[in-house]
Amino acid sequence: MAHSTPTSNGPVGPRQAGAGAATPAGSGAGATARSRTPVAVPRRAAGLRRWLRVSGAAGIAISMAFHVMLLSAAALVVLAAQPDDGAGGAAPVQFAVLNESELAELGGGTLDTASPEVPDAAPTNQPEIEINVPDTLGLESMREALSTNLGGAGDGAGDIGAGGDGLGFPGSGGGAGGGGGAGFFGVEAAGNRFAYIIDVSGSMAIGGKMDAMRSELLRSINAMQDQHSFIVVPFSTDAAPLGGRNGWIEATDRGKSWTRRAAMDLQPVGGTNPSPGFFYVFSQRPRPDAIYFLTDGEFAPEVAAEIAGLNAQADVPIHCIAFGTREAEPLMRRIAQQSGGTYTFVSVGGVP
Repeated sequence: MAHSTPTSNGPVGPRQAGAGAATPAGSGAGATARSRTPVAVPRRAAGLRRWLRVSGAAGIAISMAFHVMLLSAAALVVLAAQPDDGAGGAAPVQFAVLNESELAELGGGTLDTASPEVPDAAPTNQPEIEINVPDTLGLESMREALSTNLGGAGDGAGDIGAGGDGLGFPGSGGGAGGGGGAGFFGVEAAGNRFAYIIDVSGSMAIGGKMDAMRSELLRSINAMQDQHSFIVVPFSTDAAPLGGRNGWIEATDRGKSWTRRAAMDLQPVGGTNPSPGFFYVFSQRPRPDAIYFLTDGEFAPEVAAEIAGLNAQADVPIHCIAFGTREAEPLMRRIAQQSGGTYTFVSVGGVP
């Protein structure tokens, strides 16, 4: 009896059915493994985003700190290179900032920061010399006389109003007293360095005062010896060294010749403020041995206190000359007394 062979389309046996059933089970395991991948990816992306936020904040903070430092450095460079307005092309002035203890060490003693007491002058104890300068000399004749006969300066104080000086009017005793110092309108001063703080305000144009003062100034300087030195500081509303020349000028033939030319350019103009002239003179090193201070007008009362403060440590004698008028006599006497100098009144011809 023949057996029939089952075909592919025939019924499936148990073993085959079991084998066929295993296939779906394997497919399910693969599907489970694939289903876990999308869950891990979002976690890693979230961590990356947190790291990026932290890193970005730190980078911004570092960048801001760097730019702040860079801007600060640039500001310091700009401020250091900024020019000094109003300097007018002059050489820069450097200042040293010291505290009180450092200043005391430099001065070798205790620094006194209190304002100096300025005592009132005692007019009866103050020496006075009165000189009369006649108004007989004009500017043009003085220029001619100075260019030809400046070498004929007197060699001593002499008698007031006696003799001649070779410049057109009687001698006023402006010599240097035999070469031991300097003389100006009969006032002798000892030492080697002399400062002239002279009034060139507008009122000096009245009555020949400017010409008389200029002539006596040049005579005084011409009488100095080579070892002497001087500074001339004309003042009016402001003050500046004669001819813009800073520092001490040696009393050599060359220095005297330069001073003669520069003095011829002085013109009376402006008000009367001697303070800048004293500030300039006391800023010089070394300091003067004596100061001649000449003015023909009144000035602010506080100037005397300013001068006393400037001269508190230097103790330089200031010889005050009231020229043509006595308007400033009380203050001039006060300055002379508190500095150990002298007071002199000089009357000028043509000036009441």
